[in-house]
Amino acid sequence: MVRDGRLSQKLFAQVRRALVSRSLDARQLYTVFDWTLDRIYQQDEPEYVGVLLRLLLGLESNIVCALTWQDIHVTESCGIPYLSVHKQCTNDGTQLCGFSDLEDYRNLPCVKTLLDALDHVRQRQKALSPLHP
Repeated sequence: MVRDGRLSQKLFAQVRRALVSRSLDARQLYTVFDWTLDRIYQQDEPEYVGVLLRLLLGLESNIVCALTWQDIHVTESCGIPYLSVHKQCTNDGTQLCGFSDLEDYRNLPCVKTLLDALDHVRQRQKALSPLHP
């Protein structure tokens, strides 16, 4: 867990630069991954689940911003959890819309690390707001 404010800012800048990059080397990936998990679990900052979604599934920001809890499904036949990608935010963030290309609509399998982080955030939301579904 990062406690030094300057180190935290430096890591945040690294993460931001890395997310703008098209690819990460193994060291960068592990650094960003560990830092992101720390922000989700230790710092209790649920917005970093979006960073985890980008890292693990390769989704673009406009797609991550359009996701809801209803986009997480489990296949009945084999029990594999997946994320249904069927919408995106417009560049100005004011609207949700579909995709222009059919291949952009997809179902992506979710690894346990991602499911655990999503479950953690959802449980925290429920604990903080008992009326939240």
